[in-house]
Amino acid sequence: MDRDEGVMSPVNRGVLSYWRGLARDEGEAFNVPARKVLDPLDISPALLPHLFLSELAADPFSVRIRLQGQYLSDRAGQSLVGRFIDADSFGENWQEVLGIYRQLVESRCPIVTRERHIGAQDWAIEAEVLHLPLLGADGAIGFVFGALDRVDLRDDVTTAAQGRLGRSEQWEILSVRTLSR
Repeated sequence: MDRDEGVMSPVNRGVLSYWRGLARDEGEAFNVPARKVLDPLDISPALLPHLFLSELAADPFSVRIRLQGQYLSDRAGQSLVGRFIDADSFGENWQEVLGIYRQLVESRCPIVTRERHIGAQDWAIEAEVLHLPLLGADGAIGFVFGALDRVDLRDDVTTAAQGRLGRSEQWEILSVRTLSR
């Protein structure tokens, strides 16, 4: 089996490999690592700027961004740390973004998305986003660990990106794939 499963970004392949190497409790029926085994000191420094950590709440279902690497801050033009996935943070397609997290909770499997981030200053970039489930203290999926990396390196966007692109106003989900654990 191809362990990369078509994940394009070398950054995301590195993060997926790290997640798959995390210790799992032998009694865990779904083979998902716990948040408590995540250790940033064990992660390659080259990957750290691309990482995010989101915390999930069940009732009502919500997602709050807890950690966001500098690469994400630069690409989004804003820090989303402490903010929920909602219309103010993710634009008009926020429910579609939230649906990816619901799908991850139900499947308990990694998900990779291809997304277009659109800014107010007339730019758009495509990114590959990796979403990896982590168990909370209660044994339920309580966190999503992941990474984002650009997969389009068009000259016009690359030139504009030499400075900050400005705030992402909208996220469009182009594709969603569930991966194996």
